[in-house]
Amino acid sequence: MKLSHLTALLCSLLIMTTPLSSCAKIGNIGGSGGTSLSDDTDDENTEPDVIFSAESGFFTEPFGLELSPAKPGLKVYYTTDGSEPNENSTLYTEPIMLENRTSEPNVLSAHTDITISEWQIPIPINKVKKANIIRAAAYDDSGRVGEIVTQTYFVGLDREKLYGGVPVISLVTPEDGLFGYENGIYVLGKAHDDFLAADPKNAFVEPWHQEANFTRRGKEWERVTSLEYFDTDGGGFSQTVGLRTMGAASRNECQKSFRITARGEYGKKNVKYEIIPGNQRSDKTGAVEKYKSFVLRNGGNDCGGTKFRDPLIQSLVADRAFDTLRSRPVIVFLNGEYWGLYTLTEDYSDNYIENNYGIDKKNVVIIKRGELEEGEEGDEALFTEMYDYIMNNDMSDGDNYAKAAEMLDMQGFADLCAMHIYINNEDGVFQNNNYRFWRVRKPDGTCEQSDGKWRILAYDTEYSTGVYDGGQSSDFDTLDMALKGKGKLTKELDEPPCKLFLKLLDNQSFKDMFIMSLCDMRNICFEKNHAVAEMNKFADKYRPLVKESCERYGHDPGEFDRSLWGLENFINNRYDKFMKMITDNFGEMKKAEVQILKTDGGKILVNGTAADLSADIRAAYFTDYPLRFTAVPDEGKKFVEWRYMGNCTVSDESSADIMVNFTNDITISAVFE
Repeated sequence: MKLSHLTALLCSLLIMTTPLSSCAKIGNIGGSGGTSLSDDTDDENTEPDVIFSAESGFFTEPFGLELSPAKPGLKVYYTTDGSEPNENSTLYTEPIMLENRTSEPNVLSAHTDITISEWQIPIPINKVKKANIIRAAAYDDSGRVGEIVTQTYFVGLDREKLYGGVPVISLVTPEDGLFGYENGIYVLGKAHDDFLAADPKNAFVEPWHQEANFTRRGKEWERVTSLEYFDTDGGGFSQTVGLRTMGAASRNECQKSFRITARGEYGKKNVKYEIIPGNQRSDKTGAVEKYKSFVLRNGGNDCGGTKFRDPLIQSLVADRAFDTLRSRPVIVFLNGEYWGLYTLTEDYSDNYIENNYGIDKKNVVIIKRGELEEGEEGDEALFTEMYDYIMNNDMSDGDNYAKAAEMLDMQGFADLCAMHIYINNEDGVFQNNNYRFWRVRKPDGTCEQSDGKWRILAYDTEYSTGVYDGGQSSDFDTLDMALKGKGKLTKELDEPPCKLFLKLLDNQSFKDMFIMSLCDMRNICFEKNHAVAEMNKFADKYRPLVKESCERYGHDPGEFDRSLWGLENFINNRYDKFMKMITDNFGEMKKAEVQILKTDGGKILVNGTAADLSADIRAAYFTDYPLRFTAVPDEGKKFVEWRYMGNCTVSDESSADIMVNFTNDITISAVFE
């Protein structure tokens, strides 16, 4: 027996005795030829044509990996660099020694042509952590038999110590599709050279407005990629997917965001796996069971800061009358090289609407930043019809407004505007950017949301909360800017939503709704104790992972805590100053303190949003506007009664859902048993 064979055998025996806590076992999840926990059919996957002696995962010690054809007479060829194996690749003849590769030279991480910005450091100072990538295929005399099988082996990397309770994702795709001059989706490439050659002045255009390979969009700039998802509990899935760069200005970052898309042509139409635990459908009928696409987000404008500003904001407004995106932090390896800390995020599309509401995706229309994103040619007219009606009719007239309310979800739109104003979003609806409206083309009775109204999809909120100024913009009067239509437009539109907002304010009902939503943003969604506590929960998840990611991309790890301090500064100061901002713009109104007492056994919704009752809340509301309180008992509990003090009237004391009119300070609590 050869020494290499003996070593491989001993190492293989060691694997068999390795504790499961040290070795993540997630099935033979490699490529479209492997066994996967996600599939679009109830049929069992066929056996792969190449059998691996060990499953993908984390291993404490080096070992020898054996490959064998599933049928006699086949030869197995393999690669270790992410390229697709062919008959010119390495012929398998003996076990492949797998060990910790971190000391090997960086390959993908050594590319420098990935950003236009001179201040960014495109390559890491040190060697990044690395996994073993084995891609194998079986061949007979006539050519390749079956699919390529892709497996990832993390050897000598202590997963628990390095990444704790965070999933790890391995993406594998040929290098040229990422970094090739002509077609690489991650580089400046030919597209950038052509852009500079077209006009000498283009060299002086802001970096995020210049063209490059990585700014290209569309299916031709999608790369077929093997994805393996190593979950925290030892589960996971593998699937062949499409990979694209995504985002706007953040495409210029060295760490680029990716959109992952499942397609039937790659093997499966959807990812059927709970990639975001606890993610509930928007129609409240259960968990999201499948994803057509999702995003690995670099943090956008917060890429070099906390990275979680957008997920935090969206979580704080998740109860409002628009859709928000759920997410979780993940670690990504690209062709075996550590690629950093990302946030895995849901992705809006017609499939998202189908998966969250049960509405046929073929009946879904989405307008993104004034353009048709999903739907059929001509569907833009549905948005124009709504827009023109509101802009060309007197919205102070009750009948006109009632008809407009049949075309647009007024509460959702009011909430969206209030949220952007409260967080001082500098790249949102008042700049004609980062907004989506959706509706069904034809009302079909599938659910409440399939009535034909335009509704809101919220996203990309992180250019806000003082992201670039340490929270100092907390006193900026965003409301005054919005009411005067002075937003610095990032995009010129024929149908700007900020004009819809101003026109609807002519109606007293919408104005009242909007003012109440502003108050809710301050008192419930972004109540400072609650918001800071939630911020710290996110920080606890991200902080242990930030240092390595910052070192990979040349960011200062200390910026995480500085950015965190600025975010907390904004949260606290905005809360203290916001009520005056409302009266400065809408005139004096009588303000009263509404104290909501800490409650056990259930929760209280205030105007539809769950209040954080881990402690008493002291909120400020205007007496002109009644408050809606809803008591929601925990499982196994029941609502008993309301208890309240102060000068107020309650619509129905025996009901769990009440309207409260008040003229002075009040105190209220719910009793559960």
